[in-house]
Amino acid sequence: MILLDIGLPALHGIQAARHIRTLSPESKIIFVSQESSSDVVREAIGLGARGYVVKTRAASDLLAAVQAVYEGKLFVSGGIM
Repeated sequence: MILLDIGLPALHGIQAARHIRTLSPESKIIFVSQESSSDVVREAIGLGARGYVVKTRAASDLLAAVQAVYEGKLFVSGGIM
């Protein structure tokens, strides 16, 4: 399981997720980001991310996201899609 941010200093998180998918397609990716644009969230999920947690909701959503993704479910913080 990989926790990944959209806004990385050297490589955009979406690009990093593409590389991860190529190198390790079985990896489960959860984005944890301040970015809450529905377009960005859809792109991340479309790439194969299994979770998306908005940082402002991390305290309440992160554990639930990890549990859901571990169980093979999709998790997206409420109110962003």
